[in-house]
Amino acid sequence: MAGFGQLLRNWVIYTLVFLIFGGIGAGVTNLLFEWIVGQPFDPVLYAVIFGGTGWIACRQMERRVS
Repeated sequence: MAGFGQLLRNWVIYTLVFLIFGGIGAGVTNLLFEWIVGQPFDPVLYAVIFGGTGWIACRQMERRVS
């Protein structure tokens, strides 16, 4: 079983990966959508893309670490 320090470190890393890659994924998608369609992005769709991209990044990180 992992110690508390290792669990805390992993939580911090996964949170940062989620925020960074989720933000990049949603931001790039937002820029492309606005460039192609010419309309602002729906905030709900932005949040879904942010969450999905961040979750995928965390799962990939988890596979590489373990």
